[in-house]
Amino acid sequence: MHAHLPRSGHTRAESPPPTRTGLLALQSAVGNRALGRLLSVQRNVGVELEDGDWTVYQGSGDRRKRVDKTVPFVVRNEMQVQAEDAMDRSAIEIVSHPPGVVDLGDWDALKTEIDDTATELDKYGSSSNPFPATWLTGGKPNFYLKPPEKNKTPSFRPFLQMTVGMPLALIPELGRKLREKGVVEITGPYEYTARKLEEKPGPIRGIDEPSAELTGLLELVRSYLIAGDSKSGDLSFKNLVYTMARTDFATMFGMLPKHEQRILRADQESWIAAAMTGLKLGAPDRESKPVFNQTFEYMDRGMYFPYRNKTTRRAWLESMAEPEGRDLLSAGGKAGALEEEERIAALRKDIRLAKQTAKDLEVTNPFRLDAKELLRVLEELHEGLGAYGRRVDYISYEDRPGYATPATILEIRNLKQNVAWRKLMDEVYQCFDEVISQGGKRSYTNIGTAEGRKRKEKASGKATYAEEPEMGGPERGEPEIGEPEGGEPEKEKEEEVDRPRSRRVEVFGRLTGFLRKQPVRRDDG
Repeated sequence: MHAHLPRSGHTRAESPPPTRTGLLALQSAVGNRALGRLLSVQRNVGVELEDGDWTVYQGSGDRRKRVDKTVPFVVRNEMQVQAEDAMDRSAIEIVSHPPGVVDLGDWDALKTEIDDTATELDKYGSSSNPFPATWLTGGKPNFYLKPPEKNKTPSFRPFLQMTVGMPLALIPELGRKLREKGVVEITGPYEYTARKLEEKPGPIRGIDEPSAELTGLLELVRSYLIAGDSKSGDLSFKNLVYTMARTDFATMFGMLPKHEQRILRADQESWIAAAMTGLKLGAPDRESKPVFNQTFEYMDRGMYFPYRNKTTRRAWLESMAEPEGRDLLSAGGKAGALEEEERIAALRKDIRLAKQTAKDLEVTNPFRLDAKELLRVLEELHEGLGAYGRRVDYISYEDRPGYATPATILEIRNLKQNVAWRKLMDEVYQCFDEVISQGGKRSYTNIGTAEGRKRKEKASGKATYAEEPEMGGPERGEPEIGEPEGGEPEKEKEEEVDRPRSRRVEVFGRLTGFLRKQPVRRDDG
C-alpha cells in the first residue's frame, strides 16, 4: 500500500539494550534534568483535518448543547474526531492520536482509518440532514452531526495541518523541501516576506561559525519577528505564524550546543543583534516594540473583543536565553505554575484586553467574566504558541548508536489547500521523511516510551489505568517525569517500561534511574 512513497531511512528494527557508554553519550547530549522530560515523545508526525462547515452537538430538542473543544465523539485505534470551536457552535476535526505515527506502517494504518471516516461523512452528509455519531465507526452515543448545506460534494472538505518533530539543524532544509514539493504557500522568513529583510543574520561575537542548530533556531525566531510586524491581522497569533513551534523557544535555545549557549547567555546583546540584524522592523526603538504588533479579535462562545500581546521583542529574546529560560509568548512561560488569581494577573499583564464598545452587538465584555472563565479565555489567547512546553520528539540515527537527537515539534499551517487533502498528506509526510533521513542517507528511528504508549492508549480509549491530563506538565506546575515533588528522582519500575512491540525500537525507559546517577559529560565544550 502506498508503494510510491520511498521507505528511505525510517525503520523499526529491534535494538539491543543500550550500552553504558552509549547511555552516557545520550545523557551528555541533553543533561540529567532534561532527560526525564525528553524521554516523553509527544508527536512524531501528526495530522489535523478540520472542517468548519460541519456542526456537532450533544443531545436533542431542548437539551441540545454545543460540544466543548477537543471532546471526542468518534474514537478509533489511530485517530479520533473531536469538536473544534467555531464561534457559537462546534465544528469537527479529525486528529491523530498522540504521539503520532513513527513509520509508513503506522502512517498507512492512520490513513486507512481517516479515509474510512471521511467516506462515511461524505455518505451520510450527502442529504444535509443531521445524523447520530453512532452511524460512524467508533461513534459515541448522544452526539449528532449536522452536515453542510446541500450541493456540497464531497461533504467533508477539510483544512489540513500537520505536525512533525524536527531537529533544529534541519528546519531550514524542511522549509526548502516543502517549497520544492510545492505543498506550501510560504515557509521561512526569506521567502515569507522578503521586503522585510535586508540581509541574513549578522555576525555573532565569539562564534565564528554558527552551528546548524543555531542557524535553524534563528530562522524560526526571525520568521516570528517578521510575521509579527506584518500588516495582516487575523483572529489569533497561531493563524499569523505559518510554521508554529509547539515546543517553546526556551527549550529550543537549550537544544543549542553548550558552548553557544554559554556565549549567548553571557552576551545577550549579541544574541538580540543576531536575531534582528537585517530585519526591516521600523523605528530605532524597535527592540522595545511588541513581537506581535497586530490587534486580534476574539470571537467565541458569544464573546467578542479585540486584544493585543504586549510582550516586547527584547523581553522575548532575553527571556528564552536566560539560564532558567522562559518563552514569554506562551501561557506557561508567562504564568508558570501560578494558579487562579495570580495566574490571571500574570497572563493579563502582557495581554491587553480592549473594552467592548460595540453596543449593538449582544456580546460579553471580557471584564465581566468570572475568574474561571476569564482564565480560560486568557489561556486560549495563547493557544498553540509553545503550548507543549518542554516536550520534544527524539530521533535516533542508526549510524550514531547510543545518541539521540532532540527534535522540536512544529505545526505546518500554510499547506496549499487547493491540493486534494489525501494527496497533500502523503506529500508532506514524504517531505518530513526525506528531510530527517537527509535524503535517505541516514536511517533513523523515533524513540518510543512507556508514557508515549500510555498516551495513545488513553486517546484510543484502551487505557485501564489513571493518567495525567493530556496537556499536563511543567506549564501547570506538575513535576517533570521522574522528578517527584519534595525529593530526589525515583527510579522507574521495570514493569512500567514499554517493551519492544512489532519491531518497534523502545529504548530508554528502564534505565532512566541508572542514567540520573551518572556524571554529566558534554562533547560540545
